[in-house]
Amino acid sequence: MYRIMVAFRRLRAADREAGAAAVEYAMTVAVAGVIIAVLMTILKSDPVREALTGVILRALP
Repeated sequence: MYRIMVAFRRLRAADREAGAAAVEYAMTVAVAGVIIAVLMTILKSDPVREALTGVILRALP
């Protein structure tokens, strides 16, 4: 009887973590998407665009 209880507990413990990797992957992708959206918004702003254009024009002879 003890072996059955131990096996059952192991199965339940494994079942709790069955979708953990998928959830972690989904959260990572979602956070990466938010970071990309924020960076794109910042890079498309006029002050940043002008600063980058100035750096590029100064670098070119």
